[in-house]
Amino acid sequence: MAGQWIYEPSQTFVSSTEYLQCLDQELQGNCHDPSSWEKTDFKPAKSRHNLMLKNAVQNSQGILNGSDPWAWQSNLSNYKVVAYNNHEHEQYRKRISTILSNRTIYLVGDSLTRQWGQTMRCEIMHILGKSNELADKIVLNLPMHVGFSEGLIKKRYGDPFRINATERDYVIFNFGHHVGKKLGDDWPTKYTKILNDALAMDFGDIPDHHIFFRTTTVRHFLANQGDWNTNSSKAGGLAPNMQATWNTYGGNLPELPDQNLIAFNVLLHDSMHNNSRRYKISDTSPMMLARGDASFDGSHFCLPGPMQYWSRMLYYQIEQNNRLFHE
Repeated sequence: MAGQWIYEPSQTFVSSTEYLQCLDQELQGNCHDPSSWEKTDFKPAKSRHNLMLKNAVQNSQGILNGSDPWAWQSNLSNYKVVAYNNHEHEQYRKRISTILSNRTIYLVGDSLTRQWGQTMRCEIMHILGKSNELADKIVLNLPMHVGFSEGLIKKRYGDPFRINATERDYVIFNFGHHVGKKLGDDWPTKYTKILNDALAMDFGDIPDHHIFFRTTTVRHFLANQGDWNTNSSKAGGLAPNMQATWNTYGGNLPELPDQNLIAFNVLLHDSMHNNSRRYKISDTSPMMLARGDASFDGSHFCLPGPMQYWSRMLYYQIEQNNRLFHE
């Protein structure tokens, strides 16, 4: 087992009004305010409200309170997280501020990546006490749904890797949720090409050990009971479920674990045999498999919630790189 969720309320950020308001700027994610659908034009808020009325999505009480009391404890040294304790807030603030100093974290991917970016930005502002301007400098979302497109990146962002990036910066990418059977039966071939294209990507001065593939997260629709586009879907749960398996979920699109196996084969095989690119893996999938109780709509996650541990895992990996490579 990669790890477990333990009940540890002292490791939960204190959810101030300002912190929650920051997180609520995300299109999907507000599960703590049951009347949010009345206060916004965001269609996802209204969609979630309808799901709740049908009992089609369930959440644990901590998620609904906006204060998740469960903490991830990894059994694998590579995937530990920087622990937070609300009795040692200042030590955490200083430690993470040092880890993120003079860096930009480029987050490349879909709406889950966008959610993570907002989670990290809000932590930087309302937990670390930094300015909005600094948070925007540290965290840069680059929405890309089906692979890297250098032309699209240049058009939208002005070629940030080759022009703006430094050797201190990091890239974390994932395209999984938009690459599957919806692309046809030959989707594994198409996904393999997307990953090989990523291996050929020019990231400027960013070294390979600062480039991470984030594993694709389970979709918490119960298997064979419908999906986001049906009226029969069921998603979520009332508590973390450490006995959950990939077969428990997936709705009508259960190919996600296969995606991760393909990615491991492409990215790790290249590293071991070709000695060309040596990307690293940010394996967030095991921790999220148990967290159906934090599902916003089957595909996305409630904020704040377990997604903050993606950040704490990344912080730990940056810290280890600093020690290993004397950065």
